[in-house]
Amino acid sequence: MFGEVAQPEEYQTVEFTVYKNAKVMSPPDMPDYMLDYTIAKAKELLESYNGSNAQEVATALKRDLDEKWQPCWHVTVGKNFASYVVHQKRRFVYFSIGKISFLVYKAQ
Repeated sequence: MFGEVAQPEEYQTVEFTVYKNAKVMSPPDMPDYMLDYTIAKAKELLESYNGSNAQEVATALKRDLDEKWQPCWHVTVGKNFASYVVHQKRRFVYFSIGKISFLVYKAQ
């Protein structure tokens, strides 16, 4: 009845690359040293919580990033979620480790 709704070109394709054994939305808007740390910490937390408590993983990662690089970091962890966020420049990454996805960004 209404036909297909046109999407802006930037929303049509999202590319991912494998980086440090994580599937990362490309290109990440985060310096490599932060990206390395964030992915490593996320893996560590998933292992320590046996991948069973996304809320605890998100809370622990957020607190760690706030302490390491000042507040206000936001962390979403799960298997299925949608988002639309505004973030500081060079402070955003979306990645997956196995079936668990992470949305990590810093906002003021």
